[in-house]
Amino acid sequence: MNWLVLGEKQFFLDNKRSQVPKTPSKFEDQSINWIASNQRDIFINKPNGELASIGSTGIFKSLEQITYVCSGYYHFLALGVSGKVYSWGKTTGLGCLGHGDNKDLNIPTEIEILTSKNIKRIYCGNYFSLALSENGDLYSFGNNQNADLGNSSQERSISSPTCYHKNVVDVYAGLSWNTFLKYKDGHFTAHGHNSDGSCGIKTGQTAIRTPQTVPFPCKNSEILKISSGLCHSLALNKNGELYGCGDASPIGMSSHYNKFTKHDKFKDIAVKDISCSENSSLIITQEGEVYLGNNMFNKLAYKLEQPLCAIRGNKSGSFFLKIEAKDITNDLVQLRKSGYGADLEICGEKVHSFWLSVRLNSEYNKEMSDFFSTFTNQEFKIFLNWCYQDQGYQTANQLRRVFEKYQINPKTKTIENDLLNLYKDEDSKDIDLLIKMDDDDDEQEEEEFEEIPVHKFILITRCGLFRNMFENIQEETTSIKDFSNKSIDSLEVFVKYLYTDKIELTADNDPELVVEELSDVVEYYQLNENCSFDQELHKIKKQFGLI
Repeated sequence: MNWLVLGEKQFFLDNKRSQVPKTPSKFEDQSINWIASNQRDIFINKPNGELASIGSTGIFKSLEQITYVCSGYYHFLALGVSGKVYSWGKTTGLGCLGHGDNKDLNIPTEIEILTSKNIKRIYCGNYFSLALSENGDLYSFGNNQNADLGNSSQERSISSPTCYHKNVVDVYAGLSWNTFLKYKDGHFTAHGHNSDGSCGIKTGQTAIRTPQTVPFPCKNSEILKISSGLCHSLALNKNGELYGCGDASPIGMSSHYNKFTKHDKFKDIAVKDISCSENSSLIITQEGEVYLGNNMFNKLAYKLEQPLCAIRGNKSGSFFLKIEAKDITNDLVQLRKSGYGADLEICGEKVHSFWLSVRLNSEYNKEMSDFFSTFTNQEFKIFLNWCYQDQGYQTANQLRRVFEKYQINPKTKTIENDLLNLYKDEDSKDIDLLIKMDDDDDEQEEEEFEEIPVHKFILITRCGLFRNMFENIQEETTSIKDFSNKSIDSLEVFVKYLYTDKIELTADNDPELVVEELSDVVEYYQLNENCSFDQELHKIKKQFGLI
């Protein structure tokens, strides 16, 4: 599983809260995109877009592919691949589901007023909800008793999504009643509940009804993240400097402050990530050390070794840590960033014509070049996010033009499906792995090799070994000798993994031999650390009783 859990006993077989971040025993073999939990339920969003409830077998198959899910005190929001927003749970009479009423819902239901708004992100506070559009319009609905919506109004609640804030680029909604907004010009504001000065704007007011500018001890452009709980907030800048305000107990500061002040216990310690729950906070340093604050502030007897993607706190004081999974998509992104093997430059971006052709079902040609020449740099970046990551297409009008022109269904045109089709496509394979055959005949004069056809692009994407080999080869070659001394069976299984991220054995494979030979393959082929290969190999070992 690509998540660690601190607390939340429902994830563990012994039904006890974890005291340090650890892999949930109920879901150790599952990959999960997002986890959302509140006082009543836990929902997970799977990589294939399914939305499932923990504690029941229910999967909402009637919904479209879901890309993100979040939760408030008793309600949930989900964002679909089309940009539609769904809500369900209890409104507690405050309209936080956004349907113009206070009715509770047991199943995810589309918020129709948001359907045409090009929503790209969703957020939940305690009893309120937020939806941010592609052009920076922020729609708010739900509780407003503590100035939660920042609309200057004394109204108790708003049950229909309404745009009160424009030119917003990011939102940090606390697990209480306050919200921080970042705008296109780079400045930050805060509004809502300001108990103990948790909005960080140097005022004693308990409710900030109109967004007020937040003064930080550093430049606004350096702020990476803000997280807040009931009466406390943390802010992290790009240099790893940590700032806090509000109640000092859950964030471990020596004194209360009503403005963001550099954390006195982390003056010389660089921080990697932060998260606040209602009455506690989690701080992870660049070295992987973990600090937990509630009534006391302690360094846990635990060190995080894996790369961290995100932390999410919940109302009950539990935290979910998403670990960076080293899968094919991650490798594609790294390849794009490095520029290695790129043979095109479009809108100032380096791309691979081979991968472009795979994703668009069309060989790269002048017509394709002319088509993308009409894109702005930002529009082409959005396209690349879909091309290399399967992300960003749920609200981008530019991509709809791409899908229409190349007759692509984004629900089925995924990287996973494309790679599987590529694996099966013998005609497009452009290089042979020549595997030396073991031969006991000392009199044989010529070496014999077995050929495994592959795509050079896949080899350079996944394997450091082959990248190094290709860099040292001066002339074009259609084959490359591989002296790994592994069996053909093992290498065929491994090559399929390079395309599918799955280890699959056939009836002809000897499981014990293949597993033994695959165990050291990560190091030999210089795959990325923490890749999904280890998880897949573990499942195969369990399947055949080898562990």
